[in-house]
Amino acid sequence: MTRTKAMARGHLINKLKRVFPELGLVMEGEENGWSEGSILVGAEDNSLLDYWGSLDGLFGKSDSKLDKVIEDAGWWLEWNDPGTVLLFKAI
Repeated sequence: MTRTKAMARGHLINKLKRVFPELGLVMEGEENGWSEGSILVGAEDNSLLDYWGSLDGLFGKSDSKLDKVIEDAGWWLEWNDPGTVLLFKAI
């Protein structure tokens, strides 16, 4: 599926909570002082996100199913630190 417009932030937050309940913290980023329009995902003690898990020597590993849902929604994932992932609109 090719998107021409990113999924609305609130819809993506709800979808992530529904499809991946193990994510735990998923909320609008600016509620915690992060970038306006972003989505904050807590990565500590999270089986889907592992900053220290090495993938070809790179830091920041995420579950491929989670990546697909985010990318299919027209968003992208960026690690801020070992416990914080931010999502931003890609299109």
